[in-house]
Order: sequence, then C-alpha cells, then structure tokens
Amino acid sequence: MRRIMTLVLTVALVPAAFAVSQTVMFDGDGWQVGEGSWSTSRGRLEQTEPRTGRAKANLPATQSGDTEIRFDARYVGGAEDGYAAFGIHVLMDSPNRGRAWGNGDSYLLWLTYDPAAYGGSGAYAQVYRSRSGSDMTRVSHIEIPRSYLAGVTLANVGNITLPVRIRIDTATGRVRVKDPVDPDLWWAFSLGTRNLSGRNIGLRTSSVAASFDNVSITRIR
Repeated sequence: MRRIMTLVLTVALVPAAFAVSQTVMFDGDGWQVGEGSWSTSRGRLEQTEPRTGRAKANLPATQSGDTEIRFDARYVGGAEDGYAAFGIHVLMDSPNRGRAWGNGDSYLLWLTYDPAAYGGSGAYAQVYRSRSGSDMTRVSHIEIPRSYLAGVTLANVGNITLPVRIRIDTATGRVRVKDPVDPDLWWAFSLGTRNLSGRNIGLRTSSVAASFDNVSITRIR
C-alpha cells in the first residue's frame, strides 16, 4: 500500500521494543481543566461538550531525556457537523488555565477530520508550535490516507479505541509517533529545537466529545 510519508523531515522504521527505566501512570486525579466540560466517567477522562472549540485539560508531568507518552482515545460524539479534532500538548512549561487558543510554551500534536477545509480524506496529522495562549502556528502537516478510514462510520466509530504512542528525544527534538495500523511503522519528524524539556502535558479536543484513558509517561534509558 502506497503511503504519503513526509512530516517535516523524514519517516522512519524503528524497533518496537524499548528498555524502560520508569513509568508513571495517571488516572482521573491531577488534571487541571483549562476549558471544556471534563469529568471521569466509567474510569475514563471524558470531555463531554462537543461544541467547545478549545477544550483542554492539563497535567503536571515531567518530560526530559528520552520520553515516551502513551494514552488511548475514544470518540464519544460531535462529528455530525463534519469536523472533529483531538490531540496532546507536549513539552509544556506553564499551561493556560482559561480560554486560550494556545497552551503555554509547548508543541501540539493534533489529529483533525475536516473534509470541507481540506478535501481528500479530510483527515490530517498536524504539528503546532504554541508560544503563549494567543500565539500558536502550524509548522507541519500530513494527510492521513483514505485507507485508514475504511469502514469507519458514525455508527461504529464510538466502538474504536485509538492507541496513541509518542516518543520524544528531548536532546535532539526528534519525535516519533506510532502508526496505529502498521505494527512496524513509526512516523518521525523534527521539532527543529534541541535540548527541550517540559513540566506539563495537555489533552485537547475541538468540536468533539471524546474520552481518554491509560495515560502514562515513561522515561527511556
């Protein structure tokens, strides 16, 4: 299957097995709501208001060295209007605690479905650079092939759990995102900055209700 594989610099295959030194798991405790209607439901962290365009919940979580972030996401509702998006702010310094487009000094890794704006499959993976609550710019994007959406409908998308796995090398600024379909493929790109660190992460949704679970931060040796 032909894939479009350009995300800033490169797309690479990397080994799936990593040696870990410490993993910290997070449940519904410790999350700080910036915007949206967040609650814990059926053991999952859920954002229940699909009309919110900038919903975000932030969590103190140190990121340094070679760090892996994992969580799973599940659609709840709101895509009937033809648009839905979610993602995670990483390498964040101080989060915004109210209405704001950006979220501190951070990078937003974002999945969006918007056929009206983009055409094609309508699904894109994007990277945004946030410098403050009012300053956020898109620095990279790539279209997700139609084949990834085959068989996905509004009737069954709520039964699909999307595993998200992100590995960040803070020394080099290299980020790798695990492909949820191909077990051997990682999408790799560069943030363009070296010697990074972060004290927070932030889950985020736009025009969709969604739930999250199994959030973990792992420091890789």
